[in-house]
Amino acid sequence: MSRGPLRWLVVAVVVLFAGTATLVVLLSRAAIELASADDAIANGSVPSIVALQTMRADVQQQHALVDEWVLGAPGDPAVRAAKMDALARELTVNRHAYLAQPRERGDRPIRRALESSLTRFESLLDRARAQPPGAGANASGVMYEVDAAVGEAGNALVRATDFSADQAEAAAGETLRVSRTLLPWAVVLEVLSVAAAAVTIALTYRAVHRADALADLSRVALEHKTDELEAFAGRVAHDLLSPLMTVGLGIDLAHRRDGALDAGTRAALSRASSTLQRVRGFVSDLLEFARAGAKPPPGVHTQVDEVVREVAAEFEPIAHNANVDLCIEEVPSCDVRCSPGVLTSLLSNLVQNAIKYVADSEVRRVVVRTRDLGNEIRVEVEDTGPGVPPSDQQRMFDPFVRGPGAAGPGIGLGLATVRHLAEAHGGHAGVRSEPGHGAVFWFSVPYAA
Repeated sequence: MSRGPLRWLVVAVVVLFAGTATLVVLLSRAAIELASADDAIANGSVPSIVALQTMRADVQQQHALVDEWVLGAPGDPAVRAAKMDALARELTVNRHAYLAQPRERGDRPIRRALESSLTRFESLLDRARAQPPGAGANASGVMYEVDAAVGEAGNALVRATDFSADQAEAAAGETLRVSRTLLPWAVVLEVLSVAAAAVTIALTYRAVHRADALADLSRVALEHKTDELEAFAGRVAHDLLSPLMTVGLGIDLAHRRDGALDAGTRAALSRASSTLQRVRGFVSDLLEFARAGAKPPPGVHTQVDEVVREVAAEFEPIAHNANVDLCIEEVPSCDVRCSPGVLTSLLSNLVQNAIKYVADSEVRRVVVRTRDLGNEIRVEVEDTGPGVPPSDQQRMFDPFVRGPGAAGPGIGLGLATVRHLAEAHGGHAGVRSEPGHGAVFWFSVPYAA
């Protein structure tokens, strides 16, 4: 991604996160303020107003009943007394309910005046009820005071009710203010966050699309380079094999006349033969590497134990000359899905490398073993050489990469050939090693169906 789109992507992500965080803060603040206002109305003002209105009705009803008591109105005095007792209890309950509500700023004088007026009303009510029913003019002084106490209590109840109503109105106004200020900002931030998210998604999609396109181009280029490399290796191998064959025939013919040659000529022929063997090895590496991209023919199979015996017989003299103990553990008789030549190439490369790199060790031993992995067989070649550093283990199977300290013949295509051949036949190749404790190179090949 170029710097321009990347910069816009970073800006969009920052805006998205900032908008979301601010939106969460605003909504949290709005929720707290709305909850506080709702609590003030539902659990403060409304219960207070209900209690005050009920108390006002109780006072008026008791006033009416005590007038009937003093004036001797028709009806059973005992029933009238019971009603007044019930109203007195109800007044007490509502009074306590009001006083139990949370205190508000400025309500102290109102509560004090209400308490004083209700206390005086209840005291005068008790004095009026102490008069005999129908006392009439004899109780006029007490009734005058009761009337005054009722007016005072009524005024106190009205002031308290107005105060609670003002509190409810203020809480409702706070709710309206929140809805008019914070919520529009929340909507703006939500729209901004959605827009930033859309830009982020669009830029990310564009970046992923371009990355996929670049990956496709890189894959095509890599495949093209691989094809070119394999074609080049094939052409070089083909061009070299014919003259090498001619040179080999000439050397063989010269060796047949060994009796007619002097010592210097025989030494030169030996050196030429050795050089030819090395060149043939290089050509063989190139040819096998070129063929590594091939797929196995349908139905092809090879018996593992036979190939292992043949490779062991081929390399036993080489190992003996290098003073290396070549050990072959018991190999199962099973078929794998590859040709004999492929399996021979795979095993020969690993055994040849092991003999080469173990030759300078104090303990010189190469072990060939097999492991059953269920759907495939793994062939391991373990050596007692210097091992492979962890930093080089992943590179060992790349083309033209040789082991640390490699000084013998070779151009670094042996392990690359092993990997390509194994993977082309549905298997894998790898190495396990600790520096100073040898190495185990392995490849796996699927069993034949």
